[in-house]
Amino acid sequence: MLMAKIGKVFGIVVLIVVFLIAAVIFLLPRFIDPNDYKDQISALVKEKANIVLRLDGPIDWRFFPRFGLTLRQASVSGVETPDTPLAKVDTISLTIRILPLFRKEIHVREIMIDGLTLTPKRYADGSTNWQNIGVSGDTLSFDDAPTSQNESASLGIDIERIEIRNAYFDGGEIGWRGKFSLETTLTTSFVAQQYVFDALRIHGEVSNMAMDNKILPFSVTGKIKIDQAAQDLTWLPLNIDVGTLKAEGDILLRDWNTIPVYHGKLSITQSDLRKWMEELAISLPATENPSALTRFSLNTDISGVAKAIRFDNFTTTLDKTTLEGSIVLEIGEKPLIAVDLSGDRIDIDHYLPSKKSSDQKANEKEFPEDIWSDKPILPLEFFRSIDFSLNAKLDQLTVVKVPIEKLEIKVENKDGVVRLSSFHGALFNGTVSADAVLDVRSETPKIFVRRAVDGIQLDELIKAIRNDNQSAAPIKGKIKSGSASFQTSGNSLKEWVNALNGDADFSIDDGVLPDANLEMKLCTAIALLNRKPLTKEYDIRDTAFRRMSGSLHIRNGVAHNPDLTISLPGLNIKGRGDIDIRDLILDYRVGIIIEGDQTAMPDPACVVNPRYVGIEIPLICHGTLLSGAKTCGIDKESIADIAFKLVGDKLSDKAFDKIEDKLNGKVSPELREAVKRLLKR
Repeated sequence: MLMAKIGKVFGIVVLIVVFLIAAVIFLLPRFIDPNDYKDQISALVKEKANIVLRLDGPIDWRFFPRFGLTLRQASVSGVETPDTPLAKVDTISLTIRILPLFRKEIHVREIMIDGLTLTPKRYADGSTNWQNIGVSGDTLSFDDAPTSQNESASLGIDIERIEIRNAYFDGGEIGWRGKFSLETTLTTSFVAQQYVFDALRIHGEVSNMAMDNKILPFSVTGKIKIDQAAQDLTWLPLNIDVGTLKAEGDILLRDWNTIPVYHGKLSITQSDLRKWMEELAISLPATENPSALTRFSLNTDISGVAKAIRFDNFTTTLDKTTLEGSIVLEIGEKPLIAVDLSGDRIDIDHYLPSKKSSDQKANEKEFPEDIWSDKPILPLEFFRSIDFSLNAKLDQLTVVKVPIEKLEIKVENKDGVVRLSSFHGALFNGTVSADAVLDVRSETPKIFVRRAVDGIQLDELIKAIRNDNQSAAPIKGKIKSGSASFQTSGNSLKEWVNALNGDADFSIDDGVLPDANLEMKLCTAIALLNRKPLTKEYDIRDTAFRRMSGSLHIRNGVAHNPDLTISLPGLNIKGRGDIDIRDLILDYRVGIIIEGDQTAMPDPACVVNPRYVGIEIPLICHGTLLSGAKTCGIDKESIADIAFKLVGDKLSDKAFDKIEDKLNGKVSPELREAVKRLLKR
């Protein structure tokens, strides 16, 4: 937008120069004082270009050292805002070759504009002091001048050099300020209505309040060809340097008086994006990868009309990631962005804030006062004010050390409803998929999420999260199935947690606990209690378990798990309880059932005494999750009940043995069992 405004103002300045040259064409041969025709010149400019031209200073001829014309103190305003000049000029000097004048040709050695000040303004009602400038019902033509058709047909103007010095851009009303200089040569053909600006160079510096008024140098070079009859403008080659960012390309603009159509190319050479952000006074936090954002390049075709632009054959490289595809921007009452990209690999972790600063903050307090932040997270006004769609395919996306491969994403935002209709990828020999809806139409946003995983190798997932490929994971297995459905509302972590509701389930089959032969350790302990030696060899290093499964039911930030089960050799573990996610408080009960050797040919030393079969050893975990295993301990009350039961069983067995000895085995088996049950009661 800034360059477009500067270009428009530059065109206005050139238009003033053309009118001055016209004055030379028609006034100099008649040796008339140009000051007598100020009003006529201003009226012609207003009629043909919808511009208020004020000529406050004198117009003087110069005869030494070169023939020319000097104009002082001129200003340009829009017809709607005549008292607010868009541009002021201290001095415009033209140096003209004399001999071509006899051939009715104007050869200008040099046009020097000194002291140009541009002051664009935007008013409270949205209007500006540059709108409608150059818009007129008539087309400027020098045939309107007092000369014959043959004479006007033979006129031509060549300008060897144009230079603008001490030019200032004061866009305080729109946030930008700066100064610049310009150099170019101009070749014209009024009959063909063609103009060529050769060796054009604009350079200077700008600042913006959003940049803390930090000064940013810029330069624009190239060659501009204007064909007014065909309504074509070509800028080739186009070179733009803004700070350390360098771009090149070309542009062709057509039909600017009706529906402007343009197309071209743009290329940004490899640049340090982080350094360029610093030049724009944009402070970026330290990233996990210090070299992140240091390599950026872009190549694309550009095409569009007044309120729409397309970027086709779009290719950009950011660090080690390459993205290709297309982008469409539509600027209307409600802007629209449509992105369709495919890429190779991107590691989001590289661009996250550095863990060093995060760990430092975390160590300041062992327990944070507010576990969940109440700071807003989502840019709600952005979602409400713009529509967008994203179709993306990535070979690999890495998030929190987890690489999702062959990822496909489809997102669409329409009238404040953001739909993630597809999120599907491969993860460690399995798949992960999700869909979600974000509804920001009301004051309180609503979020709905569903996800499913299947066949994921748990050990590979754990090692990726721990970023440790050398050590074995504490558990192996395949997540056979896992699904979840959640909903919440709000726009902060605290609100999301407090309003969280949903259900989830999981199942891990054919699992393994590496380097932990729990079966051998358990059987060794049982053998000691049975006072028998083990007869089997337990040479397997790992412990395999048949199944681990469970479900979660979350209601208003409290997760209830009623059915955790883990089946290990010789052990059966069950768990149930609640996790208050709002305060990270755990209230959980775990029962451990010792089964002993359950194989077809059990080790006699590892067979559990029948009186212990089915006995559940209870653990209670109660306290903050931040305390880890410190919150868990033996349920003493339940242990006391179990101990009392076991003692009672043992006493009843002894009493029965004494009764049986007295009867000398003269009772039937049915009577023996009835007496035994009675004693146990």
